[in-house]
Amino acid sequence: MFQIRLLRGIGFVALLSGQLLAGKIENNIGRDFRGFSVFEKVAGDLNGDGVVDYVATLWKNHLRTAPVVVYFGNGKGDFILQTKAPVANCFWCGGMKGTPNEPIGRLSINNKGILVMTFKGGSREVWTDVLKWRFDKKQKEFFLIGETYTSVDNFGEEPTERTDINYSTGKMEKNIGKKGKICQFSLPLKMILRTFDFENQHVGDLFLLTKKCLVDIPTR
Repeated sequence: MFQIRLLRGIGFVALLSGQLLAGKIENNIGRDFRGFSVFEKVAGDLNGDGVVDYVATLWKNHLRTAPVVVYFGNGKGDFILQTKAPVANCFWCGGMKGTPNEPIGRLSINNKGILVMTFKGGSREVWTDVLKWRFDKKQKEFFLIGETYTSVDNFGEEPTERTDINYSTGKMEKNIGKKGKICQFSLPLKMILRTFDFENQHVGDLFLLTKKCLVDIPTR
């Protein structure tokens, strides 16, 4: 009873509303993606209309797939499927430092309404890849606007590498240890969430994109 008293009033209403919305989105996902379970879900305002939206990673234990789905709130207590990205996340692509039996990408929504996906993996060299997605209201797509890739050698024998990419301006900065270089790549380079393939395409694309920024950067 003590806990119930503390939750009464506005706080209790907000908590109850959040629980109802979370239950509703689970029902919608279960209806639209039969056989899948929700591995992770996050809430926030992704399109700037002041209504709660949801992003979720789905999975099936016997399938090597982890779709990412986006539902927009319609302001009437229901949610509409806006984006289905079948291969935006991945299983078993994180190596020894990853999570072999789970999707490795983790979701969050920042206070600017940007969807952030954070991937981690590696073995001796531990890497982190942070991708930022922004919803374009005119084209009704989530575009990749930024990425930060870091690699750290656990043995300390190789310098830390860091790559920052702004896909909106075409500016890229590559740092190896204390040495760095700023590069410009041709625009437009458009990547949308709906067709994004992290494991089979983007890892290779990222390598090719940053290759020219490795020129003239000494390893020590």
